[in-house]
Amino acid sequence: MPRDDVFERAVALHRQGDLDHAERLYAGILRDQPGHADALHLLGVIRMSAGADDGRRLIDRAIAIAPEATLYRTNLAELLLRDGDTAQAEAEARIAVETAPNDGKALRVLASVLREQRRYEEACSLLQRALKTDPSNIATLVDIGATLNYLGLNELSERYTRMALRGAPETCGLWNNLGLALKGQRRLDEAAQAFRRTMQTPLGRYGLAQTLLLTGSYREAWPLFDARLDFMVYPEAAQQRLWKGEDPKGRTLLVDAEQGMGDTIMMSRFLAQLARLDTRILVRVPPQLTDLVARTDGCHEVIDSNVPVDFDLWVPMMSLPGRMGVDSLSLVPPPAPLALETRPERRERPRIGLNWRGNPTFRYNNCRSAPVEALRPLLDRHDIEWLSFFKGESDLEEAASLDLPRALADVSDFRETAERLSGLDLFITVDTAVANLAGSLGVPTIVLLNRDCDWRWLAKGDHTPWYPGAALIRQDAEGDWAPVIERTIAMVADRFPTSAC
Repeated sequence: MPRDDVFERAVALHRQGDLDHAERLYAGILRDQPGHADALHLLGVIRMSAGADDGRRLIDRAIAIAPEATLYRTNLAELLLRDGDTAQAEAEARIAVETAPNDGKALRVLASVLREQRRYEEACSLLQRALKTDPSNIATLVDIGATLNYLGLNELSERYTRMALRGAPETCGLWNNLGLALKGQRRLDEAAQAFRRTMQTPLGRYGLAQTLLLTGSYREAWPLFDARLDFMVYPEAAQQRLWKGEDPKGRTLLVDAEQGMGDTIMMSRFLAQLARLDTRILVRVPPQLTDLVARTDGCHEVIDSNVPVDFDLWVPMMSLPGRMGVDSLSLVPPPAPLALETRPERRERPRIGLNWRGNPTFRYNNCRSAPVEALRPLLDRHDIEWLSFFKGESDLEEAASLDLPRALADVSDFRETAERLSGLDLFITVDTAVANLAGSLGVPTIVLLNRDCDWRWLAKGDHTPWYPGAALIRQDAEGDWAPVIERTIAMVADRFPTSAC
């Protein structure tokens, strides 16, 4: 077979997913033609995808031979992003875009890298450029819909997504984006219909689960919620021993923390029920939570998430409500009591803690976090002792801009945070791990919620059964915090009248 025909045959097999056969053909071509750039590139893609050490070197050799081949760098950037090397992925993708400024795939890959770094506005700008070059490209429309959802621009995401669906009505990614956009607008019946169009995918089932959870439809939601196990990172060995609610008598059940710190605090309430089972319970949590969770009622053994352990059955914490039969809102158990060392204090002024920002690694953090300046009107009450409970990279600078003492400046874990929270008369916070902690402690709490808030707070109402003592104040429009703060000021005035201070 002529060499060109062999290469075309290898590419065809590659596209069909017959990677072993394609790999052998690429390798054979390179034995005869060591400088065949396309074969080097595609063999490198296969090898790097498989985790082989020489994959990157093969692609680098192809780039050295044909530096103008944008696709080589674009594919390399995609693989580096998959492997978690975002800095190098960005560098390669930027070179690709500089080489071919109108290349749609290069622009999409660079946008993906920026989206992974939570740089959503920059990613949107690149995707808009890609759309100008190819307005009907489905991959670009899927990406821009997802990125706009991350920005909380749900109406705009819906508009782009519906345009794309007219030309590609069977594209699951578009229906998933539409579901997210509709859920963000709280058009939940329509969102559920969109997600049901993608039930064959884990993302579709997971999106439907979250939509149902917002309405308290727990019986249908919990089995679908397990779809996250198919696309989030969980140990494969653990998934093979997934506990589905069967009798675990005589075996060791490992309960693993997952997702955010607040999720772990929230789900710790189920440990007391698990403790009544005739089995050994191991609870594995991040080191910042070990001391706190160890003080939870009914907890058996707590271990650091970095410690390997032997076990028979495994369950991720967010699956516990479904396993424990929480089929309706009325069956949500109260938060677990925590054994804390607190000392009552006498003081002349009410003490109120403020937290305006969540974990920056969370994809939707920009939506749930409030600008620091939005809270400034609260501080006009000088008869109140205000404290900052925000702890993050910019906490010193932002607390200083509000002239707030930092309550958590010397705190290293959530047990210490809990003790500081227990000394408050009121805690005002956006949706963060500390909101869950305050709710669990029974500290009087006001939670400031963005329009597309998490399912634990439900879609409407001023309370949630997960934290009955917390008052919820919701945005009417995504990103508009001013009315939320106005209502908070009024609520503070009701609790602490000026004349009584």
